[in-house]
Amino acid sequence: MNVTEGVGWLATALVVLTGIPQWVLMLRSRKLEGISLHTFAIYTASGAAWMVYGLLKKDLAIGITNCFVIINGATVIILYMYQKNRSTKANIEVDH
Repeated sequence: MNVTEGVGWLATALVVLTGIPQWVLMLRSRKLEGISLHTFAIYTASGAAWMVYGLLKKDLAIGITNCFVIINGATVIILYMYQKNRSTKANIEVDH
C-alpha cells in the first residue's frame, strides 16, 4: 500500500466514524427533532454519486466510504419518516 492509498483508507475510516455520534444520539434519545431531512437527502445522494464515481474509477476506498454514507443517510431518513408517520397517526387517534 502506498501513501496515497493509505490516505484514502484513513479518509474511509474517518467518514465511517462521522456517523457514529448521530447514531448514538438517535438511539439514546429516540428522537429525531432538529434533524434536517433535506440535509440527509442531499448527503445520501452525494454518497451515491461518489460511490458510482469510485466504481467507475475502480477506487475501492471511495466506493466503500460512500456505501457507508448511503447506509447512514438512508437509515436516518427512514427513521425520520417512520417517526413522523407514527407521530401523525398518534395525533389523529387523539383527535378522534
